[in-house]
Amino acid sequence: AVAAWVAREAGFKGIFIDAEHYAQSVGAWGRPFDYRARPDVDKRTLNTVSKQVRIRGREWMQAVTRVYPEITIILYPNSGWKNTLDYELLAPFVDGLLEGLGPQATLVDAGTGYDLQTYQQFLKMRRQAEQKGLKRTRVTGLYHKMQYGIGLWLDYESRFDGPFAGWQTDPENYNKNFRPPAELGNTLHNALTVTDRYVWLFVWHGESWWAPGTSQKKHCPLCPHDNGLLPGAYRGAITNCRMPHPLDWVPAWQEKVLTPAELVRMGKGKNILSNESLEIWTQPDAPPQGWRLGGQGPVVARHSDRIKHGKYSVRLSTLRRRGHVVLDQPLPAENYVGKTLVLGAWIYSDKELGHVQILDFVGDDHKVSSACVEYSEKGDGWRFLTTTKTIRDDADGIVFRLGVQSVKGQAAYFDGAMAVMIDGQAGVDPQEDRK
Repeated sequence: AVAAWVAREAGFKGIFIDAEHYAQSVGAWGRPFDYRARPDVDKRTLNTVSKQVRIRGREWMQAVTRVYPEITIILYPNSGWKNTLDYELLAPFVDGLLEGLGPQATLVDAGTGYDLQTYQQFLKMRRQAEQKGLKRTRVTGLYHKMQYGIGLWLDYESRFDGPFAGWQTDPENYNKNFRPPAELGNTLHNALTVTDRYVWLFVWHGESWWAPGTSQKKHCPLCPHDNGLLPGAYRGAITNCRMPHPLDWVPAWQEKVLTPAELVRMGKGKNILSNESLEIWTQPDAPPQGWRLGGQGPVVARHSDRIKHGKYSVRLSTLRRRGHVVLDQPLPAENYVGKTLVLGAWIYSDKELGHVQILDFVGDDHKVSSACVEYSEKGDGWRFLTTTKTIRDDADGIVFRLGVQSVKGQAAYFDGAMAVMIDGQAGVDPQEDRK
């Protein structure tokens, strides 16, 4: 009630609830929506705890709306419809919020789509949230009150360990960011078209933009920047995002969706990878032969129950609460400099985790291919991901990577990897195309 009063008196639209669990959280209830994190002395069942959490959600919302009846609440990372194991108490909390919402207040699912860009991607996420949310709620008659927003990560993966290492503020290098300004404008417009009202931005460099001269050195290897302000081209993209934009726009690197058969044809049947089928193992809990395991708390396992081809697939997961786990195959670059390479692999993951990447190295300096393009086969849950990169003329090493951004208890399965060299005109190099 006090927080709602402050929001009302300050003229704020409302409150943004960040329900995500963080390593810095302290106390017995540092992970309040994770049933498994409760102290051992508490032997209450999940069903019992869920009922009490629902009551608390209703009481919380009633207290807030008593003070600020027309308040807007945005709930991050979602309204509980993803139902991951460490957030199983979020859905009953949201049911309580809906029960206490009142006639004037607004509750918004934050709709985290940090790396999404196209209208179709946002529409798919919106429909998924609606369908899964309605399926999991216990207050079906109230669920029509839920609204949907979308969150975007502006300086996406510009941190040290991300694929776009460093936020580029020189206009000559905008194409090296995940979203150059023109793409940001289209992306924002697409997201606004799908949401009920709100699109919000997550940024590493927000602190610098509000207070020029501060640094995000802990996140960005290029900090501090000469001018801490958000570059003018990006400000313009945000300002003009409500202007007409084509809803059929897609980034250059998403224009070509490749099937495995097309990739074989483009590479004329030659696969650069060794042990591309992932069938050869020295032991079931070590990487398959020819591949190297890395990342944060990495776990690899040979899997025989969920396969696309042959006898085995690779299961990648992390021991940490959250971690980036990779399976790499390195090779010298001398035969591929100036050439365009495509990497593809089958992946299975209920949470749409996982990616494929191509890295080229000049000494310790590495550049990474852009986000994956997806080809899906209906019915079996497996997706074929591809990524394309033109190898730099002075590169001395290449890494083909299968990776997953995972949390403890989740995993991704890979099978049937393929890497081919194609004619430069047949592939799409996102950085060159953006120039």
